[in-house]
Amino acid sequence: MRTETIDVLTDYARANPDVILLTADLGYSVLERFADALPAQYANVGVCEQAMAGIAAGLALSGRRVVLYSIVNFPTLRCLEQLRNDVCYHNLPVTVIAVGGGLAYGAQGYTHHGVEDLGIMSMLPNIVVACPADPHEAMALLPQLLERRRPGYLRLGRAGEPVLHPAGAEIALGRALWMRRGTDIALLATGPILGRALRAADKLAT
Repeated sequence: MRTETIDVLTDYARANPDVILLTADLGYSVLERFADALPAQYANVGVCEQAMAGIAAGLALSGRRVVLYSIVNFPTLRCLEQLRNDVCYHNLPVTVIAVGGGLAYGAQGYTHHGVEDLGIMSMLPNIVVACPADPHEAMALLPQLLERRRPGYLRLGRAGEPVLHPAGAEIALGRALWMRRGTDIALLATGPILGRALRAADKLAT
């Protein structure tokens, strides 16, 4: 999912030179495609997520649309005050792309687990939170977040998520999709866990 997302971001930024990508010393083997194609629109600020959010706010106030990229808890919880006060309060065009939602980085321990971010980010003012289930959703939702020119949060899995939607599926911010139809029970899912919900639905239907 993250590779497809960066591919879409690279194409979008190539057509929109006001888009800047910032990372806090992360994304090796993923972000090189963007950095190589658009070096003037990319910066690695080092391991300082709070400063990264402040830099993003400054760039946004100067007319740029800024994308932040890191492991899920670092560009959200570590710099929550900067996102809350500098970005969301001022309704700035800053989109956070976070990878490894949930326990995807399980071996790294609790410091790398993203288990509170969805609730916390959803409470911030002016922001729209998107948690795609598969690469198709991620590729469709990122341009929509950028086009809003307001705060956004795109929460991804780690990598290798299967495609769950058929080609041509209409995916829009804030709109739920029916994946299976039934009459007895409703299963609601967001993010990559949708795959497990679909398998459960198939078993319940038998």
